[in-house]
Amino acid sequence: MPGCWWRWLWNGITLLPVSGVVQTGTRALAPEHPGWHFNLGEIQMLEGKPDEAVATLSAALEKHPRVGSGQGLIGRIRLRQGRVGEAVEAFQKAAAVDRWDWLSRNELGVALYQAGRLQEALAAVEDAYWINPGDAGVRENLAALRQALKK
Repeated sequence: MPGCWWRWLWNGITLLPVSGVVQTGTRALAPEHPGWHFNLGEIQMLEGKPDEAVATLSAALEKHPRVGSGQGLIGRIRLRQGRVGEAVEAFQKAAAVDRWDWLSRNELGVALYQAGRLQEALAAVEDAYWINPGDAGVRENLAALRQALKK
């Protein structure tokens, strides 16, 4: 069917406000699905609505507190806003929920670096490296932090 929405909305994340469906990749999520609110929060962030995104993600985390990616996204939003203390807190929560969340640990290192807490930043990025040594961003952050601590 050439006019079907699934033919042209299958790639990426797209919100369909009329039907209340979030399309992610090749599957659609209804509002009662736990991932719906997390995807909506990410869309709101991408649309330049960070406070709406944090409100959506916070509400989703009240229902599903063991989803670390929601905390990680809040951390990324707060870091972009320059609210470093809140970013550190969110990344710490994300890391506590998922011990394999190397991305939140790496971003925690970035936030701690921006807060001037270099030793803690190094420890966070070393944790990220231990989990995912193949990530170029983690390796770059690790090298930069080691260099900064030598000065």
